[in-house]
Amino acid sequence: MKTAKEYIKELPNSIRENILKAYYRMITNKDLKDLNLVMKEILELRSMGYTAQYIGKFRSMIFEEYVTLILKDVCKPLGNVAHQVKIPLKGYDVIVDVAVMRAKSLVMIIECKVDLDASRLKVALGEYVLIGKYYSGTSFLVVYFNSLISEKLMEIAKEIVPIVHISNLKEYLEREFNLKVLKR
Repeated sequence: MKTAKEYIKELPNSIRENILKAYYRMITNKDLKDLNLVMKEILELRSMGYTAQYIGKFRSMIFEEYVTLILKDVCKPLGNVAHQVKIPLKGYDVIVDVAVMRAKSLVMIIECKVDLDASRLKVALGEYVLIGKYYSGTSFLVVYFNSLISEKLMEIAKEIVPIVHISNLKEYLEREFNLKVLKR
């Protein structure tokens, strides 16, 4: 899978510089405002003829990398944080967006959704059921950037799996796992 830097490298010089600056600010500061700026800059690619699929994959990679950076700061006591991890299930590999592992055991799986709609939510819930059957005791979390689902569906889904907006991720982890969020 392509990294955010690889997506940025593919862009014409005229727009690469703005996105690259915003991207480096985002990975350095780990500030939500910088993430919002990068996401907005990527959406501008629509006016330049880039496909919705390309923009979606690019935004998804940026979001996953941002979540991974936040988790690396916050989840050190839980274990190592890795992006795009293969989880073996009886001869079949499920690739999860982000995983926290201690030694070789799974501690937590995080699914990242830029635009959380009903079908993406159902896929995440299915993954939760599959992985949960074979890795009991592993925490599961869905982190999203934009919610496109009804409040009622969100309420029902939260009864099954934790779902957190990116702006609440650090606080959620601190509360649920009794972690001290690192202050800059």
